[in-house]
Amino acid sequence: MRRSDRRSADRERRYDPAVVSALTAGLMLLVAAYGIAALVLTAMGRAPREYLVIASMVLSALVVVMVAIAAGLLVAGERPDELGTFVGYLVVAVVVLPLGTLWALTERSRWGTGVLAVACFTLLVVMVRLQDLWSTTGG
Repeated sequence: MRRSDRRSADRERRYDPAVVSALTAGLMLLVAAYGIAALVLTAMGRAPREYLVIASMVLSALVVVMVAIAAGLLVAGERPDELGTFVGYLVVAVVVLPLGTLWALTERSRWGTGVLAVACFTLLVVMVRLQDLWSTTGG
């Protein structure tokens, strides 16, 4: 690719892929840390407590921000090769942690905390897959 072609491609891109990747990686680290903490609390036999629910809702809000950024980029014209799959993963990313939290609240035993751990690791896999699908846009 010639230098002038790269400059015009950079001017056309409305976002910095490195920033989006860094934000996603940071969120993935938070989700992994929360999942590990929930797994440890499950092993210790602890039922879900208020602080776990608050942390879950904060993570859910951050996931909604991530999905809003992705939706904004889709509206701006960026498209992964598998658009339907990408949108499906976005929907799953938004609902998996809140549903896991609701389930954990109805199951007030150590296994409720285990459900939170499973929800976190599921979200982590979904986020890795989203990042993989998004890489097909060149971003």
